[in-house]
Amino acid sequence: FQIPNIMENNIINSLLSIDICPEPNSFVIIDIYDLNGNKIATIYNGRTTNSQVNQQEWNYGNIQPGIYLVRYIVNSRINIKKIIIK
Repeated sequence: FQIPNIMENNIINSLLSIDICPEPNSFVIIDIYDLNGNKIATIYNGRTTNSQVNQQEWNYGNIQPGIYLVRYIVNSRINIKKIIIK
């Protein structure tokens, strides 16, 4: 189980890239939450078929600047990472 590589791409195009590298045949959910606990978006919800990197993108163009949480679940194991939208 690897924590996803999360990096903010070009601020001009408002895209956040998330690299998913789970074990083969893992069930993965990636959600974005605001600091009030409201779910803003689901980036990925499904089963992986191999252990290759699978890149997901989220267009946050309609989101207010601030701090958000990325919740990454793989086979019931939860990890949370903070991101800053400028």
